Amino acid sequence: KLESRAWGKDDRSDEPRLFRLMAEDLTHDMSTGETEVPTAGTLLMFDRDDEGVKSAPASLFDGRGTTRFRWAKRLDMKRDGSESRYLIDMDGDVELLHAGLRKQDTFTLTCDQLQTTVERTAAETVPAGRDQAQPVDMGGPVKLLRVQGLGRVFVRTAEMDVECDSFDYDLHTQIARMSARPGRTVTVLQKGLQAQPTPIRAETALWDMQTGRIRIIGGSGSGVR
Repeated sequence: KLESRAWGKDDRSDEPRLFRLMAEDLTHDMSTGETEVPTAGTLLMFDRDDEGVKSAPASLFDGRGTTRFRWAKRLDMKRDGSESRYLIDMDGDVELLHAGLRKQDTFTLTCDQLQTTVERTAAETVPAGRDQAQPVDMGGPVKLLRVQGLGRVFVRTAEMDVECDSFDYDLHTQIARMSARPGRTVTVLQKGLQAQPTPIRAETALWDMQTGRIRIIGGSGSGVR
């Protein structure tokens, strides 16, 4: 198990930020922080607002809340040009489940391969209790920066379903770019009483997670919601 926890309060009375990677077989390089998992596994991340800090408005998927990844084949975590930033590649029937700060902020993504970019920040490590096994520690809380899904991508939220071949989401801009292979289309199916009765199809679409609108490029339809 690879784990990091960080509290915002000195007395640890608040809920900690969490990064927890679990698999039957895991190799972690303590000097570089790089990790190899040649088996199926799960990765759990929890982030929250800092008390006393003016937070950004909640959106459908802004990293705050609980995010869980599962994969069937392997995971590789490598440094991305700095000591604090990492690329995490997951392969084989990958699933991402996110529950945000608001009840309606639920997001599910499945795909063949998925790559995430994360950044580790410095924080005090948390020792295990006397009766607990000491997990391998990342050295600080880990923040999710980017999510890229490839191959048979399916996204489901409370208000729409999306099918595409590539899904690239920047959590800083909160814009996702969805595209399809030649000869295929991005398909957006709205749900609810005011939904369009037929799917919207396009070569490329841009999804603003803050407003919920989707802009169609090279296809039929217009902004959604």
